[in-house]
Amino acid sequence: MTKALNAFYKRFFIIYLFFRKDHIAKYSQLFRLIIFSLCLLINTAIKAATITSNTGVTGFWDVAGTWVGGVVPGPGDDVIIEASATITVRTNVSCLSLSWTGNPTATRTFTINAGSTLTVSGNITLGTTTTNGRNRIFNVLGTLDCDGSFTMQASGGDTRDIELDIGTNGIVNITGNLIMASAFLRHHVDLIGNAQINIGGNIGANATGTTTGGGFTDPPAGSIINLNGTLPQNFFTQNAPVYSGTFKINNAAGVILRRTLALGTSTLTIGDITANSVLKDSGNSITSTGTFNLQNGSTFILGRYSGTTGTATTYPAFSTNNIDLGTTVEYAHINANQNVSTTPQYANLVFSSSVARSRVILAGTLTIRGDLNIGVNTTFLGSTNNPTTNLGGDFVNSGTFTSGTGLFTMDGTNNQSITGTALFVGGLTINNTGGGGSNIVTLNNSITTTGNLTLTNGILDLGAFTANRTAAGGTMTISNGTRLIIGGTNSLPTNYNTHIIGATSTIEYDGTTNVVTAPNGGVAYGNLEIDATGATTSASFSVVGVLSVLTGRSLIASAGIVTMSAATSSIVNDGTLTFDGLTIAATPNGQSQYNTSYNVSGVLTVAFSVTFAPTGGTITMNDPASSISNAGTLTFNNLTISATPTAQSQYNTSFDVAGTFATNGAITFAPTGGTITMSGVSGIISNPSGTLTFNSLIIDGTIISSTGNFGVANTMTVNSTFAPAAASIITGAGTLVGTGTVRVTRTAAVPSFGAQYTIANKTLTDLTVNYIGAGAQTVDAQNYGNLTISTNGTRTVTFENGGTIRVSGVFTPTATTTSYVVTGNNFDYNGSGAQTIAAFTYNNLIISNAGAKTVLAGTIVNCLTITLNDAAVLTLPDTATFNVTQ
Repeated sequence: MTKALNAFYKRFFIIYLFFRKDHIAKYSQLFRLIIFSLCLLINTAIKAATITSNTGVTGFWDVAGTWVGGVVPGPGDDVIIEASATITVRTNVSCLSLSWTGNPTATRTFTINAGSTLTVSGNITLGTTTTNGRNRIFNVLGTLDCDGSFTMQASGGDTRDIELDIGTNGIVNITGNLIMASAFLRHHVDLIGNAQINIGGNIGANATGTTTGGGFTDPPAGSIINLNGTLPQNFFTQNAPVYSGTFKINNAAGVILRRTLALGTSTLTIGDITANSVLKDSGNSITSTGTFNLQNGSTFILGRYSGTTGTATTYPAFSTNNIDLGTTVEYAHINANQNVSTTPQYANLVFSSSVARSRVILAGTLTIRGDLNIGVNTTFLGSTNNPTTNLGGDFVNSGTFTSGTGLFTMDGTNNQSITGTALFVGGLTINNTGGGGSNIVTLNNSITTTGNLTLTNGILDLGAFTANRTAAGGTMTISNGTRLIIGGTNSLPTNYNTHIIGATSTIEYDGTTNVVTAPNGGVAYGNLEIDATGATTSASFSVVGVLSVLTGRSLIASAGIVTMSAATSSIVNDGTLTFDGLTIAATPNGQSQYNTSYNVSGVLTVAFSVTFAPTGGTITMNDPASSISNAGTLTFNNLTISATPTAQSQYNTSFDVAGTFATNGAITFAPTGGTITMSGVSGIISNPSGTLTFNSLIIDGTIISSTGNFGVANTMTVNSTFAPAAASIITGAGTLVGTGTVRVTRTAAVPSFGAQYTIANKTLTDLTVNYIGAGAQTVDAQNYGNLTISTNGTRTVTFENGGTIRVSGVFTPTATTTSYVVTGNNFDYNGSGAQTIAAFTYNNLIISNAGAKTVLAGTIVNCLTITLNDAAVLTLPDTATFNVTQ
């Protein structure tokens, strides 16, 4: 190329002289023609040249004497090495292509020295040898970059070798194909020490790699063969060397083995540089006792996946398996069944075939840290060797799965799913140890077991599917802290004879019309959660943890009794909850554990010596069959009776109500036994439209009010303050007694104590009757214990005309905004002990019974008349005023 440029420069100088300024005007038309010719000359001058070495020369690439014409090749030159030449590259050089012609007169070598690089932007071709013993060696001690293909043309004899030798630390990069057109004895690549070759195309006897040819001579430890193309690569060498170095696959389009590969103790690495690389053994076995590295989402495919040749290859006997998460091993043989090794811990494991084939799982433990995918036409055959299977990812079954008697364990650390066709497993264990929300195993089809179902860690979400046993036997274990979710219309998994349910486990029904069934052997639920829209029950069962109904969900326990059997038991209802029967069998650790509302359509039972006293919520007895049985201590927060009992005796028991006792609707509630105690700070008796008759009633809270009427058949004991609504009337055949206060709030019709308290018998000796109505009232003639007239706005209080009001205790009339009418009334202080005469204007004042009656100092007492009966004594201090106006 240098001579061509010299000629160009001479021509250009002549043109310059001709076209000096004084010539241009004269020859302007000719000027354009010459410029065009000049362009042609320039193009010709810079066009690639073919440079040939001198015949038989032994020389350096960069020396002019090595080449015909003395021109050293450059980047754009096609280089021909004469057959018998020996060339050495000792600097960094380049060319367009390189051909070494055939038929050397003796063994010849082309050498790239250490530290030097030859870059060939096209192909390298090593011509054939036709004479025995005359070999050619392409020796790379430095670096060879070949952006095309490297071809060894066919030789006619086994002693006519063409070699690519790569010395210690030498590097060969071939972007195209490595073509070795003859057998291994004639064409081979020899790697020495830490030599490395990177090949981007096919390897074989032709450009497609579909014909066998050449090979590698036992690559030593430290050497690297790296297949790194971007299109599918065939590997079809003629020999099967024993590798001791590293064999790498870095091709996402895939490398296809066309022959067996004996790796000895060497390392097979897939995808250390290029993510998602693929190696297909194509039914050609790989033997190795070395190390296997599968990295960066790459895939190793075993077996013939198309065609009719190839064996059912098995997983190589690597001594070390480094299989990264996200990678895949695929068993893909189509010509026969294929054995699946249990030695490696797979990441993703895939079974595939275009025809029906089984993958026979060998004995041992099959560990899959990623996903298991059983493709169409393939069978996971575990029944031959009954292996144990541990799966850390998802299970996609589009084929057939039979695990035999082996245990199948889902042991991931993130959410997992089981999808595809139904599964038959020996036993199923869920042992997902992921964090909260990342430990769910979800079924998308049903599983049938022949062994046990065990939840050790995590959540098993059955969805609308089942995990039943084929026949009765085995054990279902729901361990502490785990959760079993049952959807659809399903119940507990069936045919497990033994149930083991941890106290802190949770069984959740989240379908539509789930039937909550009883665990076997009297075993209790731990936590029972209802997320179903219409759950019911089929039998009695116990709960030792929390029974919860979620918002918008429903449990109608239509059969059996639910027993809250432990101190840890509790109920949380944010939906609709009705018990057929409910038993509280243990005193809760905290009574607030039951602060919720629900219905009981059967018997509410509090067991012997149990204290049940929720501080929130309402319990509604909503059915004629509802009843209460209390053998312990029972205090309702709120209690509602919403149905007339079939027999009133169904409620013949004693209990407290701390909040509201209510009837709902036009019902009749009249137990014939037991005592109901209103014990709250501000309790309410509410009977807006029913018929309510207590057997015995105790008012024992701070202030207990009432709305509506009610009766008491036996005893009404008021030990605190009872404040009925103005329209309330207390009736019945019973007796009113107590030491508290009964308020008179009636202001309509006859606004008196007697009209509001029509109960048959009244023993008021120790009671305080407080007239506190919001309007005019009448103090009727009664034998009062204590009598109080309280301020409640501007009003008039009339003492019954012609009647006698007897007070054995304290009379306390208010003087604020209250006027009194006492005409014709008798007021008798008749206590058996000392009494104080209140400041008041009496009509007829009577002092009766023994004991001193005293007008306090500074007090003014007015009366029309005064009568002292029996041995009564009236004491008047000096400062008291006692006026008799008759």
